[in-house]
Amino acid sequence: MMRRAQNRFGRIRTLVLALFLVLGLLTGPCRAMAYGEVETDKKAQLTLNYEVPGAEFRLYKVMSIASNGELTVLEPYASQDVVLEGLDEKGWSDAAGTLYAMLPQMGAEADYTGVTDQEGKAVLTDLEVGLYLVAGEEMTVGSTTYLPAPFFTCLPGSEDGDTWIYEVTADVKYVKWDVPPEEREFSVCKKWKNDSASSRPVSVDVEIYRDGVLKETVTLNKDNNWRYSWKAENDGAAWTAAEKKVPAGYKVTIAPWNEKDGIVITNTRNTTPPGPGRRVPPGKTRTGDSASILLPLLGLACGGIGLILLGMKLRSSRK
Repeated sequence: MMRRAQNRFGRIRTLVLALFLVLGLLTGPCRAMAYGEVETDKKAQLTLNYEVPGAEFRLYKVMSIASNGELTVLEPYASQDVVLEGLDEKGWSDAAGTLYAMLPQMGAEADYTGVTDQEGKAVLTDLEVGLYLVAGEEMTVGSTTYLPAPFFTCLPGSEDGDTWIYEVTADVKYVKWDVPPEEREFSVCKKWKNDSASSRPVSVDVEIYRDGVLKETVTLNKDNNWRYSWKAENDGAAWTAAEKKVPAGYKVTIAPWNEKDGIVITNTRNTTPPGPGRRVPPGKTRTGDSASILLPLLGLACGGIGLILLGMKLRSSRK
């Protein structure tokens, strides 16, 4: 009798420990990912480190941030077919380049601007919190041209995963090359991924902009090998290009112009239909959503309890 009571107590103790383990699984990741509240009315500062003095940078506020850290895409960026959630480092880099190329089409204006000093440093102060697209223009110094890569930065940022930092520093990545003094050649190229020739449209229209002003619209197709080239005066103007309309069933990424490849527009066919959580409706993009963590863990936890109960039942039946 005493042994049976001890066995029953042991089973109950096992179940209780399992329940505590479940609660630990459910609450642990949330605490680990939890930041303090964002002070949404507090101003932030961004310091940009760049090699070139006198270079202008522009900040576009793409997402707002709530006190709980939730990010929401703002217009006109929310209307674009650019995914801004669940990306790795390369994905964020591609999204920055794509959104930058689409700025002229959207008619988006910079929220803040800053110019680097003689040491190549730009300090932008009194900034609203949020996630920003940072973009700088091509600049020629002597016989060398510098082109900074667009990128995203969040204000405030965090280094330790627990504390918000309102004074953020970013090192700007860039490419540079020696250029001919008077004229150079530009190009735009269309590439296709994860599809077949039969699924592609016959042609696509691409708009070409000089310093944000539409200069011409060209048609790319297999007859011109999906490529167009033009020559322009080497006067430091920024040339960008974007599709007039992204073909249905494709997502687009745009790599800004560089001397080797020109402007590369890549259309990737969506081979997997959108499902719950795969795409976020415009204006509803979130990061660090605890629900996305709790639901899988809840399923694992319930499964674990079920196995424990089943084991208890089997042991009981053997006796």
